[in-house]
Amino acid sequence: MKKFAIAGTSSQFYDWMRNNGRSHTDWIYVSGLDTIRGCSNPHGMFIGTWYERPDMLEVVHMLRLCTHIKNEKLDEVFQVFMNYRLGLEG
Repeated sequence: MKKFAIAGTSSQFYDWMRNNGRSHTDWIYVSGLDTIRGCSNPHGMFIGTWYERPDMLEVVHMLRLCTHIKNEKLDEVFQVFMNYRLGLEG
């Protein structure tokens, strides 16, 4: 099964792949909403400065639309993102 990587930049994604011995056959970089649009219950990882992406709110909303089961990790990700945007890091 393909997994999705949501990173702050494509450079962070490629560095993570190289440093962790990951393969393009298993991981897809989420460069935008179209990468995950239409997926059902996507799995993956958030890497680097993902919370700084200008499209992150839309990405989280798309993940929620694609996820048909309760996903506490996604709720945590949304909270981290909102805390960052509101200046409540930490």
